[in-house]
Amino acid sequence: MVQIVNYLIKSGLCMLALYLFYYVMLRSQPGIRLNRLYLLIAPAIAMVLPLLQWPPLLSHDIFIAESLQAFQLREVEITAYQNETATAAMKSYITFPSAVLFTYCIGTIVLLGKLVSQLMRIRKLVIQSTALPSEAPDTVLLQTDSSHPTFTFLHYIFVGEQSYLTAQEKKQVLVHEMAHAKLHHTWDILYYEILSALLWFNPMVWLLKNELRDVHEYQADAEVLAQHQPQQYSALLAKEVLYKTGIPVGSYFKEPQVFKRMQMLQRYGKRTNLLRPLAMLPLLLLSLLFSSQGVSADIAAGLSALPQEAAPEQEVNIATTTEPAKFVSEDSKVKFVPPAIVEEKRKPGTGNNITPSAKNVEASSPQEKADETLDTSKVYEYVEQMPFFHGGEKAMLQFLGENIKYPKAAIEAKTEGIVVLSFVVQKDGMLTDINIIRDLGNGTAEEAVRVTKLMQGKWQAGRQNGIALPVRYTLPVRFTIK
Repeated sequence: MVQIVNYLIKSGLCMLALYLFYYVMLRSQPGIRLNRLYLLIAPAIAMVLPLLQWPPLLSHDIFIAESLQAFQLREVEITAYQNETATAAMKSYITFPSAVLFTYCIGTIVLLGKLVSQLMRIRKLVIQSTALPSEAPDTVLLQTDSSHPTFTFLHYIFVGEQSYLTAQEKKQVLVHEMAHAKLHHTWDILYYEILSALLWFNPMVWLLKNELRDVHEYQADAEVLAQHQPQQYSALLAKEVLYKTGIPVGSYFKEPQVFKRMQMLQRYGKRTNLLRPLAMLPLLLLSLLFSSQGVSADIAAGLSALPQEAAPEQEVNIATTTEPAKFVSEDSKVKFVPPAIVEEKRKPGTGNNITPSAKNVEASSPQEKADETLDTSKVYEYVEQMPFFHGGEKAMLQFLGENIKYPKAAIEAKTEGIVVLSFVVQKDGMLTDINIIRDLGNGTAEEAVRVTKLMQGKWQAGRQNGIALPVRYTLPVRFTIK
């Protein structure tokens, strides 16, 4: 849920930036073809940008302040199974995420139903209308008996009440509607109708749709001006100001934005400033930089494992999710995957959940010479005799199984993923520098830290040439709900 909200916020802000760019830089320009293309691709760009990742050369990970080598313990997977009692309790009230989803579905269904209703009305008009001779072979003229004004849908031109127009004005209206059909404006309208039904909560979609409607009218007006005098056509637009439109999904000659169209007529024939569209390139770059931070730039996700010897996967049954785990229940399982040496890359001070206290970490080779003097104050990532939990790995697995539990808040919020923390096993076997590398929220990181602190004093220090040395470990804990 958090990832979805994060994505929607990022895409919404990108769409806002693209709309503001259009409003300031392109809206008043006479390059209506470019404007139409921009308005069609702007929503797609805004929805795709948060999903993109930086190329390696551009990634913000190249700005690394320090590199931490650590030996990774087996991944612990905590799987919560909701029993019948918990399921019944969940059904007894509506959670906030379910209420949001329900509201979204209702809004989408209503808008899609409205669109289908409009399409059915147009289909009914096609059946009931009388065909008229058409000069264009790709269009069908239909005379309607209703009070609907003249409008276009696909290749159909529905001719409405025009008794107040002269023969010359009727011809101008027909040229205008034929332009809508020739330029396939209906597909643009349907595209935005579906988009606004799916993203009805985003006001930018509605604003972009209105701007595209204006561009459609400007394009059709330009076709009329190529054949008729601007003064005559301006008089016709002024006459149409008092009339309203019919079915919204159609392309109408009579639109409420007539005054804007009359202003645009004055710019007809002027050249477009090509430097303004080029200004979109830095905007896209900044949008990509911004949107990738929240969706794809996850520090802990960049942990790259160098696998050791393959070991068989083990499973240990522990207790239910709301109570401390026991080894006797099948409600949850802990899975352990083979250990690996990993490299963690992070910047100091970036985030509340990352404590950059491992400044004295230095890599050491397991092949150190016997006569080499060892610095016992430095933290190592590998020594010839690695630290171990008292009783061995089996005892550590049992300890985790008896103490780890899935936070109740995380279950209610359906929080899933990996929590990664690191700690140093000191020369006396005590654990220090317990740092959260990756946090999922809702108490998951706190639970991992709590269990790690419970292992205090239960470790044997690592040794190199018989000398006890501090060694850093990382512990990944995966939380899964089924």
